[in-house]
Amino acid sequence: MRSGNWKSPFTRVLIAALALGALPQGSRGADPEGLTPILALDAAGHRGWVSRLLLVPSYEPKLISTGHDKTVRFWDLRSGEPEKTWRVAIDRAETGRINAAALSPDGHLLAIAGQSALVPAGEQVILVVDVEQDTVVRSLRVISGAIRDLAFSPDGRWLAACGNHATLRLWDARTGNLSREFAAHGRDVCALAFSPDGRRLVTGSWDGESRLWSVPDGAELAVLSGQGRNLLRVAWSPDGRTIATGGSGPSVWLWEPDGRFRYAWNDFGTGVSGDSSAAVSLLKFSPDSLSLLAGWGSRVRQVAAAVLLDMTDGHVRYRLPNVPNTPMCGLFLPAGDQFAVGFASGDIWFCAANDGHIIRNLRTQANGHFAAAWSPDGRAIAWGDINGSGSSIQGTRPLERAFCLETLDFAPPPDATFQRSIGDWGDWSIQRIENSVVQVDWRGSPVSTFKLARPDDRVRCRSLLSHGRAVVGSQHGVYVFEAATGRPIYQLPGHTDTVWCLAPSPDGRYLLTGSGDMTLEIWNLDRYELVVSLFVIGDEWVAWTPQGYYAASLGGEGLLGWHVNRGNDQLADFFPAAQFRKQFYRPDVIRRVLETGDPWSAVAVADREREQASSPLTISAAIPPEVQTRLLTSEAQESDGTTTLVATARRRGNELISGLQLIIDGRPAEYRAAPPGEHADSRPVPESLLPDSFEAQWTVKLPPGEHSLVVEAQTAASVQLSKPMTINVPGPATAWANLYVLSIGVADSRLAPFAEADATSLAQSLAQAGSKLYAKVVTHVLTGNSATAARLAQELQWLRDTARAEDVVIVFYAGGVYADDRGELLFLGSSGQAASPVSQILSGGELKTSLEQTHGRVFFWTDARLSGQSNIGRPGAGEAQSRRAIDKLLRDLARPESGIAALAAATSRETAKDDAQRRHGLLTLALLDGLGGRADRDGDGKIAWAELARFLTRSIKPRSTDQHRPAIATPVLLPPTTLVRP
Repeated sequence: MRSGNWKSPFTRVLIAALALGALPQGSRGADPEGLTPILALDAAGHRGWVSRLLLVPSYEPKLISTGHDKTVRFWDLRSGEPEKTWRVAIDRAETGRINAAALSPDGHLLAIAGQSALVPAGEQVILVVDVEQDTVVRSLRVISGAIRDLAFSPDGRWLAACGNHATLRLWDARTGNLSREFAAHGRDVCALAFSPDGRRLVTGSWDGESRLWSVPDGAELAVLSGQGRNLLRVAWSPDGRTIATGGSGPSVWLWEPDGRFRYAWNDFGTGVSGDSSAAVSLLKFSPDSLSLLAGWGSRVRQVAAAVLLDMTDGHVRYRLPNVPNTPMCGLFLPAGDQFAVGFASGDIWFCAANDGHIIRNLRTQANGHFAAAWSPDGRAIAWGDINGSGSSIQGTRPLERAFCLETLDFAPPPDATFQRSIGDWGDWSIQRIENSVVQVDWRGSPVSTFKLARPDDRVRCRSLLSHGRAVVGSQHGVYVFEAATGRPIYQLPGHTDTVWCLAPSPDGRYLLTGSGDMTLEIWNLDRYELVVSLFVIGDEWVAWTPQGYYAASLGGEGLLGWHVNRGNDQLADFFPAAQFRKQFYRPDVIRRVLETGDPWSAVAVADREREQASSPLTISAAIPPEVQTRLLTSEAQESDGTTTLVATARRRGNELISGLQLIIDGRPAEYRAAPPGEHADSRPVPESLLPDSFEAQWTVKLPPGEHSLVVEAQTAASVQLSKPMTINVPGPATAWANLYVLSIGVADSRLAPFAEADATSLAQSLAQAGSKLYAKVVTHVLTGNSATAARLAQELQWLRDTARAEDVVIVFYAGGVYADDRGELLFLGSSGQAASPVSQILSGGELKTSLEQTHGRVFFWTDARLSGQSNIGRPGAGEAQSRRAIDKLLRDLARPESGIAALAAATSRETAKDDAQRRHGLLTLALLDGLGGRADRDGDGKIAWAELARFLTRSIKPRSTDQHRPAIATPVLLPPTTLVRP
């Protein structure tokens, strides 16, 4: 680390206290309509504290979960897959967290609340949202602290709310009118529950008491006293005979319905009895009222547990083993045979009620970070996810993985040379002396202290910095201060959860922070600006700047998006990063951010190397258009399948609408170009005269059956899809679909020795496994001297001329590839001449154009092996560029306007392997096994694309001894597709 001035305790920092608004924010371009995009992650699961679990009553029940990651998630209980996500208005840090949720008895309305954004200080908003329509029915605004709990009465008439205030409020759920508001306790009201008949209500408070209320008149019926500790959870048994309350200790008390004390659990056999830092965080009765699920945890100690209590004799039936963190909420399934628990870690466990064994865990595969460090050269960052051994305060928890921001690839495992947080530096040292206080010493004597402002906050990590500064990370933020005086300098407003680890870079320019929100952030310590962030799930990753420039692995691109608030009384919009790929997918920018020190400078350097003008664009200016569709179809037209669709796109950003693309059943149909934004003589049209909208119309004839119609609105910088419109065309089903297979194998003794065998075997397997499903299966195989450019062009033309909308088309290529100097991917084949046996037979662009023009559900699979320059006699752009070209092709094929599912044997940072004994590539072996029946996960005798993709992901990595895994790109609009019936 570069040296700072540490010569005396009177050292002063020559840095003014900076406000974020005074720094360049990289916010160039207008902010149309007041839209302020906020970068957000979408990891198909909660990134932290699960605050509520609810069950939608229906024939096929759906699970709803809410969390401190500011999302509401809906889950399919059969598959365990997420179905949809709601986002509320948010702001930095904790603002926007969802603490409470309640579902109306009929399952139609969901009330959500927590720490509201976009409201005056002290106000909160409760949103009541239609579960099916995804629209806000009403918003209830109150003057209060954060909302802690919500509940609908069993008859659906009332909605009750409580929170960080002493007041209980009751609304008429049908009208939204506030019916009753009264001081219920002496301190914050943390929890509430209705009796099964809806006539009474129980509350729990930080004042250590529970109270019983009459709902019809608001009268206080009883004070459930004698507990003497913070009451954080209450529950009422379904049979109405028991009230349960839980608080610190941890302890659980049982009460009669009239408030008389019955029984208390103060010892659960877990070694935490009497621990005032541990508190009950979960109470839930079973449907038959014979069991009580209880859980607790501590913010101070690593103590967390969940038990099932027997209501007949008071014994603990069992304790859940190895809980990941504090259990925060739970529910029983209607049959009572399973229960679910949501944890502070983001996990959602489904457990068998009879013995507690885990049946399923619904969660993202990411983890919170508890250790952070830098490589000695400052090029790589490292982290660890183990919250156990070592100390977060001292920065000694294990490091596990590393990532190089210069190469955008995972680095070798970190070792002892990596720099962590600095507790001792020359004569200076820093230590935590109380939960919320750190002390800086000089030559063993205290010279300053720094105390966190919030009473509930706790120091989780600390370090000395260059230039006489120090830093702490806590449950609520990152704070830089003068080491010699303790004077605050700046709060870094990045993470949304506890900051568990931090480390200054070896040159002192940057600070790396890691959090329970599962992200790593790098801050410029000269400007106190966020430079770049990293999010990793398994082998997938995404890195991004605050301005929206990003780089990602093939699967990592779907993890990132932009959240746009629509006001405090509406659900927010979310735009996946892929919608901005045209302008903002910039790996060249991400590679340079640490070199330049800020993203805008990195953009300028990268643009110069591209020999293009640097004109940075903000996400605000590039917000995609709104696009809506409607039908103009008569009954007569509908009867013969003729459908007229009208789409209207309205621009929201600064970018003009360039056109509208119709997509039918996941494949592109007709494109409508918008008029150019210039006069006939190429003079630009004045801004005031630029069109705000563009409308197009299509008339198409659809075959009998169900069809999905989507329109994509396009600008130069972004795209937006309309909501799918489902069309059912009456009439007898069309003839069975056909399967068309074009399988190409170009063997090379060094690169792909088994390519011809791969192509032949795969075609045979598809023909055999497809014979029971399709009207006919047609396979064309090109190997050896037949794999020429002319022959391949004929075969691709055959597919374009032959395939119909209902058919399935699979194109497979095994052989060598390379990228030319422009980054264009080139496939190698036979030249047809003995003097020059190897030749380029197809480019990636030609393949993409041809497959886009091919009807049906189209799949491209490749075992592409990187070729050296000597194979072709023309200079390429190197192995790295070849890998990037494969990755780019897969991304482009899977875009909605292409609609092609793409598969490569290995990711862009790996090399595909062969099985020399079985004389096949590992991808082909996995395909043969999967198509032969092993991918049939649901046991229905058919292999769907989704099943095959999952099987390949599970299968290839162990086959290659963890040396590579497949790269899979599936279009978001691809309908469920059955490939074969083995």
